[in-house]
Amino acid sequence: MQELNRFVQELQSIHIVGASLKSERPSNRAFIDTAGRGWRMVPVHSNYAGSTLSGWPIRQHCDFTTSPEILVFFLSPSASLSLLKSILLQTDSRPFIWLQPGAENEDVTTFLNNASWPYSSEQCLVVNIIENDLKCSNPLPEYPWFLQTTSPEMDGCSKWQRFEFGEEFVNHNQVEWIGDLSDLEQSEDVIPRYIRNLQADDESLYQTGVRLSN
Repeated sequence: MQELNRFVQELQSIHIVGASLKSERPSNRAFIDTAGRGWRMVPVHSNYAGSTLSGWPIRQHCDFTTSPEILVFFLSPSASLSLLKSILLQTDSRPFIWLQPGAENEDVTTFLNNASWPYSSEQCLVVNIIENDLKCSNPLPEYPWFLQTTSPEMDGCSKWQRFEFGEEFVNHNQVEWIGDLSDLEQSEDVIPRYIRNLQADDESLYQTGVRLSN
């Protein structure tokens, strides 16, 4: 257990898969209960993509080109197994999987064992963090974030927006891409690659993102 706790403290980013905007859901409370402990929290849920959860921008899916460190599953066993199979097919990346209580069954753990995929199950990550008073040992900066959606006017154009860290936002449009400055720097998705190509010699990538949002 000490080794697992050390691993959690060394994480910089935690992807919460199945993050919910419904305040009664454990995947919502996870962001409140871990606030101020230093991790870069990455909520993932296709239904809420483009909005924020406790100030963190919600992604529509996991971008494996950014090498996520850990995926915390707040999913049903069937959804967990389906997602794991999808990941296995689309990428060689094998981030650590944390199965929250209710996300695992014998089929899920058998799949992970057969794939030699590192994981934890039968314990809540958030409870473990609180009970052991865990904190991120090497926090990342508080990154601004960016959102590209289809135009509200439905004119075939796209809208690029910039937000500061912690800024609350509710999205009502179709998401084409969302991510923070770290994602913009690393992602091999077509949109961040296009944005990087627009960077002028005399500006930072953040300045490029700001310029394009004006």
